[in-house]
Amino acid sequence: MRKEGEIEMRRVYSKDERGRTYYELDEAQRKLIDIYRPERPICNTTFVIDMTEIDSLRKEGKAPFSLYSFILKAAADTLANFPILGGRWEGKDKIICSPQGEADIGGPIQVGDTIGFFWIERANQRNLPEISEILMRNLSEARSGRAGWGDRSVKKPGMVVSNVGTIGEVDWGSGPVASFSTSILGICAVMEKTKVIEGQIQIRKLMNAVLLWDHRAMMANTSVEFLTEFKRRLENPLLLWEESSRP
Repeated sequence: MRKEGEIEMRRVYSKDERGRTYYELDEAQRKLIDIYRPERPICNTTFVIDMTEIDSLRKEGKAPFSLYSFILKAAADTLANFPILGGRWEGKDKIICSPQGEADIGGPIQVGDTIGFFWIERANQRNLPEISEILMRNLSEARSGRAGWGDRSVKKPGMVVSNVGTIGEVDWGSGPVASFSTSILGICAVMEKTKVIEGQIQIRKLMNAVLLWDHRAMMANTSVEFLTEFKRRLENPLLLWEESSRP
């Protein structure tokens, strides 16, 4: 059972004098900073996610939302239990995180050489229609040349989800993580591939999700547990949709 103030795993979060939720690195993590100084150790963990069920729901008209909407909803709901992955560095051993039960999420929107950025506050508390509407509005602004970066603070806690798979058949990738961020989630293209299910080879729609994370802020189990839960949500989209539809 988790103790009061303990949001996920073994981390105990506190409030600073400004009322912000933060995590102060423990002794083990401080040793990693000493080991890796002056380099910044960005690691990656990649999971293969079966998107076949989501694709079927969309084609049948049961959940008329983009794949990206599902991805953002699943990521936000999962992030609420792993706030360290949306953390923002403040100094060398303090990470500012979202308040308990909240998860902001955002990402780039690119149309040709035009780029904008959307940011959804408390995305885990929004449903799929709301998230889809925000995406469509921002995409429309990007297409009309009015893409912006919103009025969000660059260093506000939250996770950036880069949907590079919409550009082409990207199967894997790596990119920069902002100096103040603890992670970034990269979404690759959904492609038809073979998968063995109960001893039978089937053609499924599979997608790689690449999580880039700062080793100074966390150990590998954090990324694995986050992606495990993220994968579970996306591979059970009807449950995700039903939960999102509840009043």
